[in-house]
Amino acid sequence: MKENYNDYRRTSDMPNFEMFKKQDTLKIKRIWAMPNKWTFQIKPIKEIVDRYVGDGNGWIDPFAGMNSPAEFTNDLNPKAKAKYHMKAIDFIKQMNGQVFKGVLFDPPYSGRQIKECYTDLHIDVQRDDTNSFFYYSVKREIAPKIVDGGYAICCGWNSGGFGGKLGFRLVEVLIVPHGSAHNDTIITIERKMNQSLLLAVNNKEDWLHPTDKSVGIRPTIL
Repeated sequence: MKENYNDYRRTSDMPNFEMFKKQDTLKIKRIWAMPNKWTFQIKPIKEIVDRYVGDGNGWIDPFAGMNSPAEFTNDLNPKAKAKYHMKAIDFIKQMNGQVFKGVLFDPPYSGRQIKECYTDLHIDVQRDDTNSFFYYSVKREIAPKIVDGGYAICCGWNSGGFGGKLGFRLVEVLIVPHGSAHNDTIITIERKMNQSLLLAVNNKEDWLHPTDKSVGIRPTIL
């Protein structure tokens, strides 16, 4: 077996190429549910998380809240049911040399929510705590610690997820509307790809990552 994917003359010759090829259809579902402060108690979200996470063994959650199924949990709030209580970026940095099957990423969904959380805990709010850098810095730190073939499950008000630049490919989206003036909760499921394979398939027009290229993978609305 060749040691580097760049040694293969054709993308289709690569090991596991067929496995990734089968995933070129993006699954999209939209299921109504009542809102809940604790995301993983919302029925359709709990169901999709259970399907991917299982017993949680080998999963990490830097914003665990009260109901995370992950094995390694953290939440800034000391009252939360988590093993650690520190800022998410510090929690991930201390996991030196560890790798995980997947990450649950369910942070506060807006700068206002972040500010409210910090204020309630009497923590000073810095500029980078309430902008997009807050989310990206945590994603960038955890991405290399997810094994190839592992998953990132993100919850929020957008479908940005981790994205191709961090080595992930979108495979499933769940949209959960809550009625009235509530924002939809959007769940993205992404799979970590081997970097050489990711570069190779993204060079083929029918393999473009939907968040990085103008042409996306084919969606299927379920």
